[in-house]
Amino acid sequence: MENNVGMIVFILAGYNKQMEKFFEHNPGLDSRVPYKLRFADYEDPELLLMFERMVKKKYQGQMQTEEGFYGLYCRIAVRRLGRGRGREGFGNARALENMLCKIGERQAERIGKERQKGLYPDDFMLSKEDLIGPEPSTAVTESPVGRNFSLLQRELLEQKPQQVSLNRVFLGSPGTGKTTVAKLYGQILLDLGLLSNGEVVMKNPADFVGSVLGESESKTKAILASTAGKVLIIDEAYMLYGGRGGTSNQNDIYKTAVIDTIVAEVQSTPGEDRCVLLLGYKEQIVEMFQNVNEGLARRFDIEGAFHFEDFTDAELLEILDLKLKDQDLAATDSGKKVAIEKLFEDVVGCEDIVAKLGGFQETARKMKARNMDPRDKIPTNFIMKGPPGTGKTTTARKIGQVYYDMGFLSSTEVVECSASDLVGQYVGQTGPKTKKLLEKALGRVLFVDEAYRLGDGPFAKEAVDELVSMLTQPRFVHKIVVILAGYDREMNQLLAINTGLSSRFPEEIIFKNMSPAHCLEVLKKSLSKQKIRLEALDDRSSTPYHDMEKLLEQLSELPSWGNARDIGTLAKQMTNLVFTNLPDDEDPSAELTLGSDDALTCMKSMLEDRRERCTNISSPSRPHIDMQKMQQMAPSSPPPPPAIRTTQAVKRAQPKKKQAKRRHLRKLMRVIVESQTLSGVSCRRISRPLKQLKGRPETYNGSWKRDPSCQEAAGRTSSHSEARGRARAKEAAERARSCVSSRRPS
Repeated sequence: MENNVGMIVFILAGYNKQMEKFFEHNPGLDSRVPYKLRFADYEDPELLLMFERMVKKKYQGQMQTEEGFYGLYCRIAVRRLGRGRGREGFGNARALENMLCKIGERQAERIGKERQKGLYPDDFMLSKEDLIGPEPSTAVTESPVGRNFSLLQRELLEQKPQQVSLNRVFLGSPGTGKTTVAKLYGQILLDLGLLSNGEVVMKNPADFVGSVLGESESKTKAILASTAGKVLIIDEAYMLYGGRGGTSNQNDIYKTAVIDTIVAEVQSTPGEDRCVLLLGYKEQIVEMFQNVNEGLARRFDIEGAFHFEDFTDAELLEILDLKLKDQDLAATDSGKKVAIEKLFEDVVGCEDIVAKLGGFQETARKMKARNMDPRDKIPTNFIMKGPPGTGKTTTARKIGQVYYDMGFLSSTEVVECSASDLVGQYVGQTGPKTKKLLEKALGRVLFVDEAYRLGDGPFAKEAVDELVSMLTQPRFVHKIVVILAGYDREMNQLLAINTGLSSRFPEEIIFKNMSPAHCLEVLKKSLSKQKIRLEALDDRSSTPYHDMEKLLEQLSELPSWGNARDIGTLAKQMTNLVFTNLPDDEDPSAELTLGSDDALTCMKSMLEDRRERCTNISSPSRPHIDMQKMQQMAPSSPPPPPAIRTTQAVKRAQPKKKQAKRRHLRKLMRVIVESQTLSGVSCRRISRPLKQLKGRPETYNGSWKRDPSCQEAAGRTSSHSEARGRARAKEAAERARSCVSSRRPS
């Protein structure tokens, strides 16, 4: 610039904020570019004039508008566009071109619908619906669409629309239309000019939460920045609160950072070019608002949240008919009746269960035909009792399908768990754990296997109490099927623990051991799946068939018999036997057969193995004692008395030398005891061993060898004769007495 003054004209163009940063980069630019021209946003009259010229230029003056280019509807359209004035990124003339394109799209859609109805619309007329969008007059006033209808009424009266926050909270069960309404909400906000884009962006809490410090803040800021002017939907927003159930976790700091960032970035001021919707269940969302940053409640009006009620049976039936119509399908009540029979086709020996579930379906059908709710008359909680391998888990899956077909459940899925999945490991964990599992199984079947373990321990009983309490809450009543399964006697003990549990589970399904005929039928189906034929199973009057029945009857009498589970194991053994003996040159398309002798051999082998297991697991008995033989082996004379042992010593006969040393040591101790009143320097040699032996009575009862002082004294005296030792002891005693008498005070 400095070297080309008067030769080159430099024009620097850009947005205000970005150009200010550009000039701050080098202070010399401000002095070299002294002239600044600021272009303000177009006002509404200018935009209206530009709109007229654009329409006439695009359609060569043939296009007309309802009530003219300066009429009410054109003014409303331009006024909506002008609401973005002053915002960063407002396009002015470019935004006007985009609005004209949107108007053309609405016109084309309207003309196409009218021509399908046999009408003859004017192609060169922009109607009210084309200019300002469809009128949401059919919406209810409680919905977000209905509130925008009131804004439209103020626009038609040319009054300023009320400045309200666009952020909302949608509460309701899954499948009630929250996401669909959110998309419509964004489109209407775009048509009203309250948003610059109107695109709907779906996000989950996992998209916001980071794994390291600072990552949650950066991810949240990036998502909010990319959704400016759009509708941001945070589905299952309650998962941003990690403190449910009273438990704390260090990972909750990352979720807390997300909420704090949303509070800081989303100001929820009227006219803000952003719409954030929080979606979730009512109970969890309310709990989150009560325990997180208080600013969240000021950004999102929880008191004015939109509640999505559950559909009624009539509405669900209408939705079903619409979905069937979209797929060119139809279903009758008789077809549903046949479906349950096909459903239990692969289950053997469950005729009573099929009849019971068929009765439930018949009750539901007839009550719905009379516009009555069958939910109160059909049970949703079951107790399953029976030995292993009788089809409890398989039947639970079938029940999920049946209740889904009746409209009681939203999914055929079965959530399988054990008693340990409900029980916590410390105080305060069992309740939230049980609640979380029930919430996971909402709208599904919750199958608790080995449920009798819920009667063991205080934490398990707490799980039972929590289960009884939650099954009475409106949130779970008739919206979940709970099945407790286990052995007969243990399940009776469980029901006796809590009286409320028995009343919550009135229906019992009893499973019995499969008969040999049913077992052979299951075996035949299992082998047929592997394309193996056992000829003996085709003729029930044959001898091999009766032999198999007898072997299965013996197997069923064993305590470890697993019914269909063991039949499956038996089918695997037979299949392996067939393929092991199959020659290599066998035709792959040929039918595989299993001989009766081979099948009987497999059954006998299983019977021997199971009997051996029962023998090995029995508790070992005490060895038999033959008393007559013991009396013959016993000696005629009585045995000597046992030695008397104490904690101090063993009383035994002492040798003579040890007795002499013991007597000598006692005499020495007697002299020391008599001298315990002595004091002074001359008495130290006598008082020192006294202090060492004081408080040691064991030195007098034969354990002197373990005492070092006694061993030293015994070693000194053992080198002298007994007489000389006695004389030296008397001499020491006389010296001690004279010493005491000389130092005693007068």
